[in-house]
Amino acid sequence: MKKTTVATLALSLCIVAFADVCLANDKRTVKGHIACFKEQWLYDIIYFRESGNSEDMSVYFKTKKCTILKGGLAVKVTKTPGLFGFIVGFDVDGVKLWTDTFGIE
Repeated sequence: MKKTTVATLALSLCIVAFADVCLANDKRTVKGHIACFKEQWLYDIIYFRESGNSEDMSVYFKTKKCTILKGGLAVKVTKTPGLFGFIVGFDVDGVKLWTDTFGIE
């Protein structure tokens, strides 16, 4: 009985913690965050930023693989970050993009 109660409580906390990102469709973009047209390209940008490789990072922007988000655009979340993830897939006016969890509010 005790294990069931603890498991139920843990699951409830997870649901509450991620319900805001997972369930709501009235989300908006946050100005200044990076968004990419493919999930892998966003991972690449994160790697470039962490390694200080601004040259490769700028190529992704010049070739329009990634962009800087305008704030306040209405989006529909299409892929949630999961329990330990930080990448969110979203749709804005029919265009699919990927950003980190801080790029959507």
